[in-house]
Amino acid sequence: MPCSGCFQEQKCPELCLALETTLCFANSVVSTRYLLQDSMIIQNTECDNCLVGFLVCMEQLACIFRCAGEISGSPALEEAGILLTLGADCTYCSVCSCMQTQHKLQMDARDEGRYVAPAFMAPPGMQIMDGYGAVGPQSGMYR
Repeated sequence: MPCSGCFQEQKCPELCLALETTLCFANSVVSTRYLLQDSMIIQNTECDNCLVGFLVCMEQLACIFRCAGEISGSPALEEAGILLTLGADCTYCSVCSCMQTQHKLQMDARDEGRYVAPAFMAPPGMQIMDGYGAVGPQSGMYR
């Protein structure tokens, strides 16, 4: 959030966490997921992508039905939009529990030292300069 750090969160992290998880639950779960995936170089699985795609489609379909109901004045279309929104919300809540379980397992692995960073995240090995200023034994890029 752009205002993060402006409200003295360091002085009362428990209160801020309680407010975040009650007032901004959806944002809290998704931002934690992105933070962990980014820091631990974790990709979504096909199942993750399918669930996210399904949720997005449900929300878009609900929006279309609700807008069509408002424009046409049809209570049936508005009702269908409300039901689709309810279905999407229920699906999201059930997916959130799975995401939070993943978060817990990933943070436990990280905190217990069971997480090993991918090789490309490791610092490069020692490089030796030859007499021509080239880096490495087969480097011809500076010759």
